[in-house]
Order: sequence, then C-alpha cells, then structure tokens
Amino acid sequence: MTDKKIEIFVITPDATDQEAYKFHGHCDMAILRCLTGDMGILPGRVPCSVILGEGVLRILEEEAPERKIAIFGGVFHFEDDVLKVLTQKAFLPGDIDITSTQAQAQEYEARLLQDMSVAEKDKIRKELHHCKVLLDVAIS
Repeated sequence: MTDKKIEIFVITPDATDQEAYKFHGHCDMAILRCLTGDMGILPGRVPCSVILGEGVLRILEEEAPERKIAIFGGVFHFEDDVLKVLTQKAFLPGDIDITSTQAQAQEYEARLLQDMSVAEKDKIRKELHHCKVLLDVAIS
C-alpha cells in the first residue's frame, strides 16, 4: 500500500458538540456497502458520491487489525483523499449488545418458519439482516 492515507469521517444526526463525528480516523483503504455492491476506496481515487446500502464499513490499515462500523443507509462522498459517510445510523463494536442481538436474530429466524404474508416475511428478513450486520461488526 502507499504512504498516502484516507481521512474518514462518519457523520450521524446524533452527533453532539463534544463528539462531532461517530468516527474519525485515517486508513489505507475503506470498503463500503453500496446499493449495487461493495466499493473499495484507495487514496488518489477520483472524486465520487454514492448511495449506501445496509452493511459494514471496513477500515483497513497495513499495520493494524481491520476495524468495522455498521452503516445503515445514507451516502458517502470521496474527494481529495477525504471520505465523508453521512448516515442516519452507525454502530461501532462497543455500541452493540452481542447477547441481545443474537437473541433477536434467533427470534427472527424462528418467526420466518411461521405462516405469514410475503410482506411480513420481507420485513422480518430485513430485521434479521440488520442483526447479522451488527453481529459482524461486534464479533470481529
């Protein structure tokens, strides 16, 4: 990887005066879940703005373990080696209660076996996916 770094800002509406960002840091590469699939960002990339899906923001550094943040929709803008992620909800590993999230996922899986409408099953599948994203971040 190169000596150049990406500066990352994850911005959520619940930011306070003391904490302007949910996350701020630097990395060699970032991988985001977009509506059309995953997108990798390296230093020097041409500017772009993309709509985000629900998934994991992976932050990679050559000499450090991978960091993960759960991102639930929003947009990102990349320009001049600065990545700004604007989202309604973002969760760092310490924000997630693993036990209750695992229990919730098991409940959703059990409910999917029940007889219900397609719309209800779609809603439960979405909630189950949400749990799985959180667990991916929490259990790294």
